[in-house]
Parts: sequence; C-alpha cells; structure tokens
Amino acid sequence: MYTPNRRERRKLKKNKDSDIIENIKKGKEIHKQNLERQENLFHAQLENEEIQQMKGWKKLGYNDLDIQHLRKAWYTLRTKNKNTPKGDIKEARNTYKEIRKKYAQK
Repeated sequence: MYTPNRRERRKLKKNKDSDIIENIKKGKEIHKQNLERQENLFHAQLENEEIQQMKGWKKLGYNDLDIQHLRKAWYTLRTKNKNTPKGDIKEARNTYKEIRKKYAQK
C-alpha cells in the first residue's frame, strides 16, 4: 500500500483547504440569493396586504388624506425593525387612535 510522503500530504491538504474555501464562497452566494428571494417575497406580500388594507379603509369611508396617514402608521407597525425608535411606534398607534376617534364621532 502506498502512503504519500510529506510533500504530497501538504499538497493534498492545500487542495482540501482550497476546496473548503470554494465551498464557503459558494455557500455565501447561495445564502445571499436566498436572502434576496426572501426579501422580494416579503415585499410582495406586504404590498398585497397594503392594497387590502386600503380597500378596507375606503369601504369604511376614510378620505385620501387619512388613508395616507393610516398607510404610514400601518407600515411602521407592520414592519418589525430593531432600528425603529419606540417614539415612531407610539406615534403610529396614536395616529390610528386619532383617526378612529374622528370617524367614530361622525
């Protein structure tokens, strides 16, 4: 049985290392593609939900200006982002409350 000498063993190890590096690069590319695909699906779903919300608000009788404010508030509350300040979230909830009160009085 043949056993490789030291030089051959080092060469084999370098080849394995280069294979590992190539696999890591391929894995990163695949991961990036998956993230892009997932993000595109999320945005498409978000657009669909937004359209449905707008239809619902129009059925309830909200005017265009109020719908614009509701869209902004809805988007702030709908997207989970650690970078969104809590003040923005509170402001969005207050926008909902104010518009609901306005239309509840009518």
